[in-house]
Amino acid sequence: MTVRKPLSIYIHWGFCSSKCPYCDFASQKIPLDIDFSIWLKEYKRAIDFFIPFIEDYEVQSIFFGGGTPSLLPSYFIEELIKYISKHFHLRLNLEITLEANPSSSEAKKFRELRDIGVNRLSLGIQSLSDISLKFLGRIHTKEEGLEALKQGLKIFSNVSFDLIYALPEQSIKEWSKELSEALSYQSPHLSLYQLSIEEGSEFFRRKIETPKEELAARLYERTWEITTKAGLAAYEVSNHALSGYESIHNLSYWRYQDYLGIGPSAHGRFSINGKKHAFKQEKNPFIWLKLRNKNSEDIILTSQEIMEERAIMGLRTTEGVLSKYLPQKHLSSLLSEGLLEQRGPNICASQKGFLLIDLILSRLFSD
Repeated sequence: MTVRKPLSIYIHWGFCSSKCPYCDFASQKIPLDIDFSIWLKEYKRAIDFFIPFIEDYEVQSIFFGGGTPSLLPSYFIEELIKYISKHFHLRLNLEITLEANPSSSEAKKFRELRDIGVNRLSLGIQSLSDISLKFLGRIHTKEEGLEALKQGLKIFSNVSFDLIYALPEQSIKEWSKELSEALSYQSPHLSLYQLSIEEGSEFFRRKIETPKEELAARLYERTWEITTKAGLAAYEVSNHALSGYESIHNLSYWRYQDYLGIGPSAHGRFSINGKKHAFKQEKNPFIWLKLRNKNSEDIILTSQEIMEERAIMGLRTTEGVLSKYLPQKHLSSLLSEGLLEQRGPNICASQKGFLLIDLILSRLFSD
């Protein structure tokens, strides 16, 4: 029996109904006169580039992200799933995730999405407070968010949703209450992100300030305490799941497996003839639409770059990175300080270390 290497495919749809003020992703408002048939043709063309190189691979996950891919017509998503199925080897238990906003119009499509092959739903709820939702620029209410979650849990066996915390002036008590309420709906996966102010976002221009470092650390520790008690262990810095419900797609990034990025601004890591390539597709969606070769960058990574990327991704997870893949010079001091831990053949960040992951990485790769 042929054993093929795992491959994940990320499909980026960079359009939204509106731009959130904390977002620095490559996304913009969807045009009213958009011709989806033209875009579908070009997404297939972007996939075509990789088809000659995928014989030794088996697709384990497809992830429709954005932007807001739930704004796409269902036939568009179905056609891309069929196109990938036609040209690639697929794992039997293929995970197909779609990100969705919890508006009532998008929630109406959940059953349709399940029927065309989507088997994992990721909801951008972001907050269970109407005041916080307004601050975050979200166009749904708490009630709409919870209704979408309830509908999703009825239709899909695998549902995740996002929350953002460490908002300005948010207390530990307020966040603990919100997180406990979120856990009461028994979704098997939660992505819990501290608000970060990214250059290029509206929040950056408005000089929004997040909680001080000490409070942010306490909020983070409280998050782990509450989710662990509820049975949703952290398996990555910001991701918590019941056993067996970890995101296969996101784990492919963190385990430094090969993945393709399809769509404007999408990037990937893919091995060809023993060389690891860093591909990036054109950022501007309208320029991307006109390009026959959608890859604006194709860089062959050096062994040092591969080691650094593997560490950056792997040390975000509780399973860590094989010791042999890390530079050894500063490893013993980081272990003795309790920032890293040895678990079998793997090196992992301790809970204390997760709060200082940037410091750990800078020390690991310092001269």
